[in-house]
Amino acid sequence: MKKIVAIVAIVLVAIVGISYFIIDSRYDKEEILNEFLVPKDAIIKYEDEGEAFNNISYEWSKASNKGIPFDYKMILMINGWEKEKDEKDIGRWSGRYKKDDILVSIGTSEPDILAIASKKEPK
Repeated sequence: MKKIVAIVAIVLVAIVGISYFIIDSRYDKEEILNEFLVPKDAIIKYEDEGEAFNNISYEWSKASNKGIPFDYKMILMINGWEKEKDEKDIGRWSGRYKKDDILVSIGTSEPDILAIASKKEPK
């Protein structure tokens, strides 16, 4: 019985580990967005480096009006990005993430469009 439990535990750990590497390989850190993770298969549609915010809009088939996919949320969390719990209406933005002094807003109000705005907060 102990052998079966050990084998099941090893298989589960292997599945979780392999899943992490598969999901992690789908995203790259974007320098313009202060090292925020962006899907590798997203195509840049618009880019604006401003004084307050850096904005990039991507065409990404997994973006929807309902927000970003669970695996994207999970990999952001694993990489230290904390989702802010905002009580106020943030308009078309579907989420805000923070890491250290960097604030990133993600919008998915249009089908197949992922809009990301990033700024470094002053210390």
